[in-house]
Parts: sequence; C-alpha cells; structure tokens
Amino acid sequence: MAKHYRKELISLGENCEPDFKIRKFDRNAKSYAYSWAAIHDRGLFLASLSDLDGLLEGEVTKEKSAIVEFSHYQAAFHLRPQYIDETDVVPEEGLKELMAREKHLIEKTKRLYEDEGADVCFLQAVKSLGFEEDAAYVSALSKHLFSLCRSPKVLLVLVFEEKGLKIAPYKKMETERVKIRFVHRFAEPKDRGDLYGWLAILKEFGAGSTLRYIYSDSPICRFLFRPFVTLRHALKKRRNL
Repeated sequence: MAKHYRKELISLGENCEPDFKIRKFDRNAKSYAYSWAAIHDRGLFLASLSDLDGLLEGEVTKEKSAIVEFSHYQAAFHLRPQYIDETDVVPEEGLKELMAREKHLIEKTKRLYEDEGADVCFLQAVKSLGFEEDAAYVSALSKHLFSLCRSPKVLLVLVFEEKGLKIAPYKKMETERVKIRFVHRFAEPKDRGDLYGWLAILKEFGAGSTLRYIYSDSPICRFLFRPFVTLRHALKKRRNL
C-alpha cells in the first residue's frame, strides 16, 4: 500500500476515538478545534467548519457526568476529570476552563486553515447512514474543507466501520486528496475497538511508534512490558540526578 505521510494527523471527530488513537501512536500529536469535540449531525458539523467560534455558542447543558454540550452546533466536549460529578449542573469553573482551552484550539485551527504550507492529514470516524448519504457527505466535506484550507498538501481520510458495507463503491469515492479506509468496529465504552485496523491507518498516513501504540492500547502488553518500562524510567531518572 502506498504511503501518504503527513507531518500531522488531526482528528475531525465525530467522536474522541480518532484523537485517542493518534495520541497513542504519536507522542507529539497536537490538539485542534475538533480533537475533543463530538458533533453527530452532519449538516451542523459541515456548517461549523467555517464558523469555528460558533462551536461555543448557544445554551449550555450537561450531558451525562462528564460532557458539556453547546446547543448552536450541538457540539459536545469532555470536562476535565476534576470537574466531573453525577449532577446535571454545569460546573462554573469547569466550563470556564473548557471554554478557554477550546478558544485557544479554535484560533490555532484558524491559523492552520491559512497556512499555505500545512502538511496535515485530517482524520474522521464516520458512522454510515447508507451509501448515497455517505457519498454526498464525503463530497460535501472534502469540497468545504479544501476551500477553507489554503495548503494543497491537506489530505482527508474518512474511516468507516466495514460491518455491513460494500467496500468497492466506497473506494470509488477516493481522489488524490480524499482517502476512504475501514476498521472492523469503532470503540464502545467497554470495547477498545479495532486496535490493529486503526494502527494500519495511522502508519499509512503519519509517523509514530507502533510499540508505543500497542503498549498504550493493550492491557496484556502493558502487563508484559511494565518491568522494562519501569527500569527505563528508573535509569532515565538516575541519569538526570
């Protein structure tokens, strides 16, 4: 398979799984406006791309114990662990911290749009709504995103669950700058998803560490390698004394 390396892998959602996988693969991964955001409505997501400030507009509600949603684009964000509780009250300090953090990432994303030399790959996990709707979405997203980004190097990768899909028609959507890839399944609360499917995608489009990724995402590997990691940290600490 041809390599399409980009200097940065950047998540476009639609949930946090792509960013979690990217960070386990690349220790130098950076966050942007959609790294920790979830917008499940495709139309709202497309509109938000050219109105990043709108991500933090509208009524603010708390969904579950750890998620805050802004109504304008139905954009949901995770609170920091210290602000999580079981109430439905939006924590004032937690909201203040979240908005300051996201505003910084929004400005960072605006600068990325304007960077004529940006060598990046946008990665999005997409839940299928049927081939025709998926094809229309891929077309609309790629046109809109590429119109916003001034760099001709920007690449877009859409990742679908392959379960129940006919892969061949989806692969026909590909262009020089749009790639379609598949994993067996996306992650769920008690399921880490397709560990090696994601790894293959990350290795194709970005530079990172396979060992770091597997160690971070596999309890068995963490158990087996823990003594070596502990020894490495101890030796490093000793050298720094």
